[in-house]
Amino acid sequence: MFAASFTLGVLLFSASLRAQAVDDPRGRYEFSSTDEDGRPFSGTLHITEFDGVLGGRVITTLRPPFPMETVEVDGNVIAVTARTSGADWTLRLRLTMDGEDFTGEWTLRDQEGALEGTKFLTDEDDNLRPVDCRASGVDALAKCATYHVWEDREAETGRKIPLNIVILPARSTEGAPDPLFAFAGGPGQASTDGAGGNAQRYEQVLEHRDVVMVDQRGTGGSNGLACGFASTQKLALVLLAWDVPMDELAACRQELSERADLSLYHTSIAVDDINEVREWLGYDRINLYGGSYGTRAALVYLRRHSETVRTMTIRGVMPTTGVFPLNNPADAQVSLEQVFADCESDPKCEAAFPEIRSQFAAVLSRLEMSPGSIRVFDRVTQDSVEIPITRDVFAGSMRRLLMDSGLQSEIPSIIDRAAAGDLSHLASGVSATLAVANGLYLGMGFSVICAEEFERIAAADIAAETAGTFLGAAQLQAIIGICRDWPRGSIPANFHEPVRADVPILLLSGALDPTTPARWGAEAADHLSNSVHLVQPGISHSPFSPCALGIMVEMIESGSVEGLDTSCVEGLERPAFDLGGM
Repeated sequence: MFAASFTLGVLLFSASLRAQAVDDPRGRYEFSSTDEDGRPFSGTLHITEFDGVLGGRVITTLRPPFPMETVEVDGNVIAVTARTSGADWTLRLRLTMDGEDFTGEWTLRDQEGALEGTKFLTDEDDNLRPVDCRASGVDALAKCATYHVWEDREAETGRKIPLNIVILPARSTEGAPDPLFAFAGGPGQASTDGAGGNAQRYEQVLEHRDVVMVDQRGTGGSNGLACGFASTQKLALVLLAWDVPMDELAACRQELSERADLSLYHTSIAVDDINEVREWLGYDRINLYGGSYGTRAALVYLRRHSETVRTMTIRGVMPTTGVFPLNNPADAQVSLEQVFADCESDPKCEAAFPEIRSQFAAVLSRLEMSPGSIRVFDRVTQDSVEIPITRDVFAGSMRRLLMDSGLQSEIPSIIDRAAAGDLSHLASGVSATLAVANGLYLGMGFSVICAEEFERIAAADIAAETAGTFLGAAQLQAIIGICRDWPRGSIPANFHEPVRADVPILLLSGALDPTTPARWGAEAADHLSNSVHLVQPGISHSPFSPCALGIMVEMIESGSVEGLDTSCVEGLERPAFDLGGM
């Protein structure tokens, strides 16, 4: 047992070790061991030097990858601590080197064991070729890799950053050569965090093709730029009401600036990273998928690297022509009005909630004068926390409910109960937001928004664009405050022009979507000559309907939008309204 000798910053070693000291710990360490049940597992310890500091990852077939916290060398002993996103999951390794071979021990929670292995030179420039690993939520073995890129791609000097890569291999050994690259949303979500969902969602794709996830620079294991706030309550205010504590934001900006040039984390640079990864992995052409902000990343990738794209599917489309923060209040208002209209045209809903419009206005007015509060479950603390419900928090929660077709069905009932003084049923919207927030790298999101959107938000336009909307101007005013001091990157001169291409493209929009409504999908499709745009009745920003997924798989298999069977779209409809027990 050696766990007691480790702390997060100090590691003590026996003075009796007399073997030759480790001159350079960088490299790939392949090891094998057994778990507490005697089952064998293998692992890779990949030690690199990042911005002058030793780091890297521990990749095993026992648990998902562990980013390193510390690497310490004393004589011929290398000690490593690494941690997953859950604070309890700390892995500690201690290797005793004998030339290129080593023995050692590992501990993980209450498990421990011996290990042995061999050190290899790094593959190329500190990159790690794909090795067997566990991915979060995935039963079968995946492949994990790390590829380093210049943070400043144009200068090719200074800092390099690691890109975190997870590959779900095709089940067939004679699979198709063109994989599916899945782009994450946000901006600020990490693609590899969705490995479990992607394994289920793309089960048919995986029959013949790899599914590749690359954490976009600034997210996940690719120099993730997270901004933590002092409490769950403050985080809720930031995400729902855009009530940003500027002192904490300034501290986050200062901390992140010590390890990142925040002006270099916008979409155009990021997609060039991913194209470089594609080439390094040996894929000639790829199929792209992007949802929400991932659609913008996919479109920008298409413009810059169209010769590498075989097909593309984008769902909840954010074309480069849109000014989304400025458009959000009006788009959300249209979606809410549709909920009201559909409730009024449904006899049961209309009978249960005949005053829904006036009730909503009354709730907003009351909360503006006298905020309330609710308690919600916090997955991080595993406890309930009290969340203040101001007018803007209530409005932001409504927008979050509008983004999911199933949650939309609860809106009339939630408003009715709120009008009677019971805000507790708003917890579903607040909890859904906090669940997403735990995997959101806000620093990267601010870098994207400030580079690509800020200059297009004219203060003079805010009042006109937000008039008569339940969201109002809170988000837009917050973005102006954030971006005033946030380093802003220089984007290409043609960034906001329409993306034009003739590769097969499937565009999917939800008729109920408050964030990326169908008009944006139609605008993007107007410039994509070989595309099909499907508007799905009864679908909001989510879910990804089985109907749409089936059409996407059919297009990827055929490599064409010609002759797609889209008949299932006609059968989609809004889920029945929750009548609140009536």
